[in-house]
Amino acid sequence: MKKITKLSTIIFILISLINLSSCGEHQHTFDEGRIIQEASCLAEGIKEYKCTKCDETKQETINKLEHIYEITIIKATCSKKGSETKVCKLCNDTIEIELDKKDHNYIDGKCSNCDAKDPNYKEEHTHTESDWIILKEATCTKEGKKQKKCTSCDEVLSEETIKKLDHTIVIDKAVEATCKKTGLTEGSHCSVCKEVIKKQEVIEKLNHNYIDGICTICNEEVSSQENVSEGLLFELNADNKSYGVSGIGKCKDTNIVIPNIYKGLPVTSVKKDAFLYCYELENITIPNSIINIEEFAFESCKNLKSVIFEKGSKLTSIENNVFEDCTSLISIEIPSSVTNIGDSAFLRCDSLENITIPSSVTNIGDSAFLWCDSLENITIPNSIISIGDSAFKSCIRLENVIFEENSKLISIGDNAFYSCTNLTSIEIPSSVTSIGSFVFKTCENLKSVIFKEESKLTSIG
Repeated sequence: MKKITKLSTIIFILISLINLSSCGEHQHTFDEGRIIQEASCLAEGIKEYKCTKCDETKQETINKLEHIYEITIIKATCSKKGSETKVCKLCNDTIEIELDKKDHNYIDGKCSNCDAKDPNYKEEHTHTESDWIILKEATCTKEGKKQKKCTSCDEVLSEETIKKLDHTIVIDKAVEATCKKTGLTEGSHCSVCKEVIKKQEVIEKLNHNYIDGICTICNEEVSSQENVSEGLLFELNADNKSYGVSGIGKCKDTNIVIPNIYKGLPVTSVKKDAFLYCYELENITIPNSIINIEEFAFESCKNLKSVIFEKGSKLTSIENNVFEDCTSLISIEIPSSVTNIGDSAFLRCDSLENITIPSSVTNIGDSAFLWCDSLENITIPNSIISIGDSAFKSCIRLENVIFEENSKLISIGDNAFYSCTNLTSIEIPSSVTSIGSFVFKTCENLKSVIFKEESKLTSIG
């Protein structure tokens, strides 16, 4: 059945083809045809053929004619461009071509065609040398430049570098040191470029020369302090010019005031372990003469409630473990002269609620405030460069950590805010490049850590 259907389809197609090429019972016989639309250079033509038997027609396309151009040429010269214009005789189609100017034909500095002058032509003559023309004045920091030209043709004949000038040296006078002010050695600088030729060195302050309680140099009295504690132990420092308080000795005071003068010399330090395990100590006043508080100086002073630094304090560093286990210490204001807070400086000060860190501090050491359970708020000044490992670890009441604008902070150490369970949000300064491992581990309520725009962070532990 399928074969019969296929055969019928083929027969139908053949009959249709015959009908397309035949007219009834004959094949078309077409005449020679006639042009019903002439071809032009713009459009094709049409030729029609007609069957001589049945009037059936067919058409074919006549190709477009080619343009027949008339060409007009205006020759280019060395002063004007030329042109070539083509216009078709049949359809007026126009093509214009611009012809570039010809090169000048210079002979003895002049074009033979248009009299134009050759800009590179130099008439032979003997150069007349000018005086030196300064192009750039020499200074004491930079060389200068000068040249000579021909006065007739302006040609550069020679060019030289002018050596740098010598500095104009001015002497910076020496300043004598006193027992109140540092001095300076003699120096010098250039008054023109301000370059330092000889740097002035700082001369340390002189020691007071006390006689009968008055300095013979500056007339300063030995001490104006009131209620100075007696019985404390002192140790002569290595410079043999100052003392450090080294122990409580026979002093029975619970409110200790350290003197700023001992045996006519300034007291500049609190020695290592000086008040270690002084359970009776409740308050301590530290004079402004103290420059350094050494390691473990007040460790385990369990009843120490307040630390008062006199105005004008010169303290530069709170060394490692200085106030470790001072469990009754509630608040402390660090002097603006301090640059470093050492490792474990306030370790386990679990009553510490407030601490003021001045903008002079650049470093917070490892475990500096570890287990400060009562600390709720901390402002990190923009001077801080690094926060050490475990610096605020387990400060379980810490809610707010505020970094001042324009922070210079570069690194936050491992475990720095580990287990700060009350911390909900923190904004990291853009200056930070490194954050250590486990910094916010077990901070159960921390919902957001925000990194400022243009953050320089490259490493997270």
